[in-house]
Amino acid sequence: MSIEPLSTDVVNFIYDNIVSVEQLEILLLLHGQSDKEWTADEVSDQIRTSLASVRSRMAFFSNLRIFSSRTAANVTFRYAPSTTALASTIDAVSHAYKERRVSVIALIYSERQKSIRAFSDAFRLNQEKSDEENSR
Repeated sequence: MSIEPLSTDVVNFIYDNIVSVEQLEILLLLHGQSDKEWTADEVSDQIRTSLASVRSRMAFFSNLRIFSSRTAANVTFRYAPSTTALASTIDAVSHAYKERRVSVIALIYSERQKSIRAFSDAFRLNQEKSDEENSR
């Protein structure tokens, strides 16, 4: 029996947006209960991690337009991806994590991911510098 590699969408989403298992678990918690509004305290209790980290991660996903937020007595977040393509990708990430947890965790912490991010950042800086010089 051969194991299929993780899909390109899953790999790219993880490379671009996930830096820790904690972060992925926060995403997947809200994904799995999309009808519920969550406070950072509730997520912190559920995931068993620091409140400050949860707040940061939830704000990050809100900025990516994966979570919506509402301010009442407490700020609450709900899984609400801004596009169907994004929702589909996160569904695939969730499925991959359920079926191939070790592969997903290895991907999150892989040296290759760090190398790709460093290359991408270097390319982006060079491109920005080039664009800046061309606009003069």
